[in-house]
Amino acid sequence: MEIKNRNTIAAGIGMIALGALFLLVQVFENIDFGMLILPAMGIIFLAWGLGARQVGLLIPGGILSGIGVALVLTENVLTNLDGDTEGGIFVLAIAAGFALVWLLGTLVLRQSSWWALIPAGIMGVIGAALMIGGQALEALELINYIWPLALIIGGLVIIFRMRGNQQ
Repeated sequence: MEIKNRNTIAAGIGMIALGALFLLVQVFENIDFGMLILPAMGIIFLAWGLGARQVGLLIPGGILSGIGVALVLTENVLTNLDGDTEGGIFVLAIAAGFALVWLLGTLVLRQSSWWALIPAGIMGVIGAALMIGGQALEALELINYIWPLALIIGGLVIIFRMRGNQQ
């Protein structure tokens, strides 16, 4: 199927999804429409990306879906949590959105999206540490000092390699 047809089908799917969302809000008056906007937009971008077979569209889809699920979970489902646990769930949901970009890009579109595992992994570690608390948070504080040093060392390595190649 050519790209123009895929984009047209994806646009149609997006319109159907938005229409279904607006209809649900009309039928079920107790639904908080504001809480559904981000997950709905995420699903639309994911459907569009899959329909158009463009991994770039999965990125906003995964991010919006992750943030949307995080908001729904922390504001409506898991409401009696302490601050660190709630924050951990929020960050883990966003990490899951990035992991979804990798998963759909790799398995469905057959396009390498390995980079999405980097923010997913970082946020996953932070979210897990927030939920565990105690020593895990202390380890995060130590990492807070280590990663800037790693960037400095990495930058120095790049500069010295470049200078060595020029000579």
